[in-house]
Amino acid sequence: MSNLSEHEREQAEITEEWEADNATGLTCPDCGQIEAFFIVATVQGRYTAEGFDPDHPDVPDASPGWGKDSTCTCTHCSCTAKIKDFAP
Repeated sequence: MSNLSEHEREQAEITEEWEADNATGLTCPDCGQIEAFFIVATVQGRYTAEGFDPDHPDVPDASPGWGKDSTCTCTHCSCTAKIKDFAP
């Protein structure tokens, strides 16, 4: 096997390991952290005088939502930017 082929194989293994470890799919642009992030998400719920109820049966979708323009903060270095800035 040539040196180039060996190098390409090693790089593919490194990439595969990194992708497996980076379950969030995000990387802090400042410190490179990949473990955990604070994300500003929207949650739909029913609000009454008794308070907020995201689990009420009339709520069409109670799952939190966010997108590429949502605010994201690194839990390690506190870098704050849009999610699209944390995407690989």
